[in-house]
Amino acid sequence: QRVGEGGFVLGVDLMPIRELPFENVKTIVADITHPDTADLILQNLPRKADVLLSDASPQISGIWSVDHLRSVELCRSALGLCRRVLREGGNAVLKLFQGGEQAPLWREFSRQFEFSKISKPSASRSGSAEIYLVGKRFRSGQS
Repeated sequence: QRVGEGGFVLGVDLMPIRELPFENVKTIVADITHPDTADLILQNLPRKADVLLSDASPQISGIWSVDHLRSVELCRSALGLCRRVLREGGNAVLKLFQGGEQAPLWREFSRQFEFSKISKPSASRSGSAEIYLVGKRFRSGQS
């Protein structure tokens, strides 16, 4: 309902997602870290995306430094997708596990948007290291 009649939602996941009974919703099975995924996404979108939401999470190993680095890799892949599939002026939200590589990733992310902030939703557990990088008004010419 919130997308509206002119909107379109494309879900991307490593595992098949149950189909939803809406004409403007489609899902594909793909790996966001694979170089061909951006082309596959563009083939399935009617136009460049207004919003890119990434709730991608690594397979948790229990070794925090490893899990953090894998989360950073997923965020960098999602940011690469922004550069390919997000329209100029679009918005993005990427999940990240906090850690030592957060600052360099944040600098890279924030350069791509006119406005950016780090958010930890109130619904998130207090001990959770999950944060969200929020970017508004994507600038495709920046990198």
